Amino acid sequence: DVTLTIKDPSRDPEYTVKAKAGGSITLFLPDTGGMSWAADSVGTLGKPKEEVIPGFAPQTLGHQFKWAGLKAGKTTVTFGNRKAAPKGAPPAAPTSTFKLTIDAT
Repeated sequence: DVTLTIKDPSRDPEYTVKAKAGGSITLFLPDTGGMSWAADSVGTLGKPKEEVIPGFAPQTLGHQFKWAGLKAGKTTVTFGNRKAAPKGAPPAAPTSTFKLTIDAT
């Protein structure tokens, strides 16, 4: 199982990780300044289990994304960082993105 914490996605906007097929991967991204991360494109992985984690860093919430039962192969997940939209409104356009490539063997 792989756990990955990206403290500053603006400095590292893309990351590749190797994982075992059948295993899991957990990714932590910081939610700061009223912004929140969302998985915009999940490739073949499907929707992740999401959770907001308090205390990720001082005065910063963390956003956790977890996939279990990884299938063999390579896929890229794209995340968008955006302000929360009012209920019922379409999501706002992302102000920044992060790409995670998972190579499961």
